[in-house]
Amino acid sequence: MIWLVIAIPLFCNGQTPPKAMQIPTRLTSPFGDRTDDYFWLRNRDDKAVLQYLEEENKYTQKQMKATQSLQNTLFEEMRSRVEDEMMTLPFRKNGDYWYIRYEAKAEYPLLCRKRKTIESPEEILLNFPELAQKNSYYDFADADIHTNNNLLAFLVDTVGRYRYTLYFKDLEKNQILPDRLEDVSEFVFSRKENTIYFTRKDPETLRTFQVFRYKIGSQQAPTLVYEEKDNTYDLFLSHSKSEDYIFINSSSTLSDEYWYLATDAENDSVFTCFQPREKGLKYLLEQHGDYFYILTNWQAENYQIMQTHHSKTAKVNWQTVLPHNTHTLIEEIEFFEHYWVVLERYDGLQRLRIKNWQDSTDYLITKDDPTHTFVLLSNVDYHTDWLRLGESSLKEPFTQYDIHLKTGEKKLLKQQFAGVDFDANHYETARVWATAKDGARIPISLVYRKDKFLQNGQNHCLLTGYGAYGANSSTEFNADVLSLLDRGFVYAIAHVRGGQEMGHQWYVQGKMQAKMNTFEDFIACAEYLIAEKYTQSSLLSAYGASAGGLLMGAVLNMRPDLFRSVVADVPFVDVVTTMQDDEIPLTTFEYDEWGNPTQEADYTYMLSYSPYDQVKAQDYPHILVIAGYQDSQVQYWEPAKWVAKLRAYKTDNHTLLLRTYMGAGHGGSSGRYEALRDWAFIYAFLLHF
Repeated sequence: MIWLVIAIPLFCNGQTPPKAMQIPTRLTSPFGDRTDDYFWLRNRDDKAVLQYLEEENKYTQKQMKATQSLQNTLFEEMRSRVEDEMMTLPFRKNGDYWYIRYEAKAEYPLLCRKRKTIESPEEILLNFPELAQKNSYYDFADADIHTNNNLLAFLVDTVGRYRYTLYFKDLEKNQILPDRLEDVSEFVFSRKENTIYFTRKDPETLRTFQVFRYKIGSQQAPTLVYEEKDNTYDLFLSHSKSEDYIFINSSSTLSDEYWYLATDAENDSVFTCFQPREKGLKYLLEQHGDYFYILTNWQAENYQIMQTHHSKTAKVNWQTVLPHNTHTLIEEIEFFEHYWVVLERYDGLQRLRIKNWQDSTDYLITKDDPTHTFVLLSNVDYHTDWLRLGESSLKEPFTQYDIHLKTGEKKLLKQQFAGVDFDANHYETARVWATAKDGARIPISLVYRKDKFLQNGQNHCLLTGYGAYGANSSTEFNADVLSLLDRGFVYAIAHVRGGQEMGHQWYVQGKMQAKMNTFEDFIACAEYLIAEKYTQSSLLSAYGASAGGLLMGAVLNMRPDLFRSVVADVPFVDVVTTMQDDEIPLTTFEYDEWGNPTQEADYTYMLSYSPYDQVKAQDYPHILVIAGYQDSQVQYWEPAKWVAKLRAYKTDNHTLLLRTYMGAGHGGSSGRYEALRDWAFIYAFLLHF
C-alpha cells in the first residue's frame, strides 16, 4: 500500500543541498510494516527522479569545484604511471600468438594476432577504439577463436548492465558477420565447424538461466540444450583445460551441479549430469585423461581434490588425491598434460603447490612479503610445461613470469610500469592483527611511504574492506594508491569475516545470521589503527564498494565517530527491500548469502543492520556516495534513497555528496583514462574534506 502525500520537489540552487520530496510508501511484511519516504526514486524514467539525480550531480560538482586543480594533478600523476603504448604478454593458442595492445592515448585496446611465430606480422583482429566510437560506454568482455583459427567471437556491453551482445567475425574475409545474439553471459566453441554454445540471461532479473547451441551463419534459431528453472541458481559455461569436454555449472551459494558433454560427441545437444545437486555440496570440475578431478568441500570445509573415472561420476566413486587440511584453503587448480598446479592459502597468505602427474611429487612456491598475492594467468596451452604466473604485493608492481614446472626455472617476462621515479624501497608493507569483539584476530594489510610515516597518530589513513561472498580483499599492487602514499597516507585493508582469507570458516562467520561480525571486525580494525597510533579518528577515512558499500553503511550507523570521511561506491544499502523483490537482479540466488525475508529470523536480522533502515538522527562524517544509473548489481535507487534519508536525519554540517554516473553501471567508466578520472575525483574528496 502506498500513502501518497502531495509534495513539491525541493531541489537545490547554489550551495544548498538537494532535498528530495517525501512520498510515504508502506512496505508490508508478515513480520511488521515499514514506511519508505523515498520509494518513489525507483521509478527509473520518471522526470522527477531524473531531475533529482541531476540536481545531486550539480550540487556535487559545485561542492567539488574547489578540488578541480587537485583532481587534475591527481589524474596526471595516475596517468604518468600508465604506459600509453601498452601490450599484454602474447599467449599461444591453436598455434598462433594472441595479445591485446593499447596505442597512445587510446581508451580502448586492439585485439591482435601473430601467426605461427612471434616474429610474424601483426594482424589487428578487433579495433575497439573504432568500434566504440559511437558509444559513451563500451565494455569488451571476452573473445575467443574457433579451432579453425578463422571464426572469432566476442562479447560487448554498450550500456553497463552486463547484458552482452555476442558478435562474430570472419577473419579470412575481415568482416563482422550479421549474426547477433543478445543477453549473452558466456560462450564456448564446439570443435564442430561454426558451432558455439552460449548462456543467456533473463533480461529483467539478469539471472543466467539457459544454455543454447547455435550454428553460426545458418540463419536458424539457437537450440535450447539446458534450462535452470530454480531461480536460486545461476549458470556458468566452460570447457576442460584439454577442451575434451564442455561443462555447464548450475550454481547457488550453497551447492553446485555440473553437466558435461564430450566435444567429439555425436549428439551435441545432450549433456550428462556429473553429480546431482545436494544442499551444502560445492564442487568444481576439471578433467585429465580418463579421469575427472573435483575440487570440493565434501567432508572438507577448506576443500579437497578428488578424482573419479569418466564412467563413474557419482560422488560415491570419488577418491581423494589431495586431502583436506584444516589450516589450508584450496582456492584454484590449473591442469597441464604433465603437471598440475594448486593455488592455496595458508595462514591467510597464498602459496603455489606444483604436482607431477607421474609420481605425485610436489614442491611449494612462496613469497616473503606479508602482503603478497599470486595470480594464475592465461595458461591456455594444455601441453606446455611452463606456468605463466603473476605476482605482486602492496609495494611491488605486478610482475609476470614463466616458471618451468619440472625444474622451477623462472623467467621474468614483464613488470608493471609504475612511473619513472617509482622505487619500491621507498615503501613498507606489514600485516598486523586487530582483535574483534568476540576475540577473533582480524588481519590488516598495510602499506605506507617510509619517509612520510611516524607511528605517532598523525598520519592520514584510508581503511578499505569488503567482506562478502567468500571473496578475498586483494593485496595486489595499485599504482593509483601511490598518490595517497606519497602524500603521507597509510593505506590499510581490513580482511574482515565474510571473505575467505583465513579459510572457509572465515566466510561462514561473516554471512547470514553472523553478518554482524563483518561490521564489528571493521570497527575493531579502525580502533586498532587508532590505538596503535597509525592514525587518529580525525584523520581516518574508509572506502568500500558494492557489498563493501554495505559495510560502509552499517559502520557509519554504528560508529560514525571513528571516521573523518567515508566513500561508499555503488553501495548495497537497502538490504531488506531489495531482498524482498525477486524481480530485480541478484535477489533470488543470494538468499543463502544474506537471508530470505520470508523467514522471520532472516527478516529481523537483516533489518537490524540494513544501512538505509538504520539511519538515525546523529552526526555523520563527510560522505561521498557513488551510483551508476545503469547498475545491474546495485540499482541506482539504493544509494540515491540512502543519501536522501541521510540528508533528512543527520545532525551535522559535514559534506554529503551523491555522484550518479548516468551512462555507466556497476564498474564505473569503461575507458582506461576515464576510470583514472573517477579515482582522481574520489582521492580529491578524501584529501579535501
